[in-house]
Amino acid sequence: MAYKLEFSKRFDKQFSKLDKSTQRYLFNWLIKNVDNVENPRYSGKSLTGNKTGLWHYRIGNYR
Repeated sequence: MAYKLEFSKRFDKQFSKLDKSTQRYLFNWLIKNVDNVENPRYSGKSLTGNKTGLWHYRIGNYR
């Protein structure tokens, strides 16, 4: 089963504030390492507490 990325409105708002080269870098990384892969958890870290079931990814200086 391949995973599919879903972006929230909050993500869109924050992402649009970044400069275009950073947006391109982050978007390409997400597509390569998370979207349509069998297990995107290899690249990320699971969250705990009330965020259980969600993951975060560190991409350079961005999370």
